[in-house]
Amino acid sequence: VEFVDGVLGLEHQAVGEGKEQGMVYKIKGTPAFASLKIPLTGKHQDALALVARNPGGFTYLPLSIAREAKAKGTEIKILSFGGVETADAHILSGTYKLSRSLFLLTKGTPVGIIKELVDFILTPEGQKLVAERGGIPLK
Repeated sequence: VEFVDGVLGLEHQAVGEGKEQGMVYKIKGTPAFASLKIPLTGKHQDALALVARNPGGFTYLPLSIAREAKAKGTEIKILSFGGVETADAHILSGTYKLSRSLFLLTKGTPVGIIKELVDFILTPEGQKLVAERGGIPLK
């Protein structure tokens, strides 16, 4: 939520309780939150289903999940942002601003099997696996 708020220049506030809990948004610096409450869901698939059945629905989720859903016939639109489409090249170059990277983190320089894993991920075979699983390969 914070990432999207920062990129879009929004602030959010939780409203309601339990199954009725949702988020309302406003543009930073404006006085009032919108009256449209966006329900909270715990799973990407739940959010996707909610958007697909509501004409004014909106969510943000991994591009791989949205692309897979569209390929299976789910009626959703993957939005451009700032006039820039969600093409892999635009995401990798940073031109499409509404994306974030997935990071591998270690404490210190990776060694042993963890180094082998990182090295493998960066090979052509590893990058092919990233693409097959819906990620955007670096190479």
